[in-house]
Amino acid sequence: MELQLQHTAGEEIAQLALSTLQRGR
Repeated sequence: MELQLQHTAGEEIAQLALSTLQRGR
């Protein structure tokens, strides 16, 4: 479960980062 939670958090952060990069461009 811990691994899954961490993976989910990482994915969310990655999505947010991608969104920020797209907005910057």
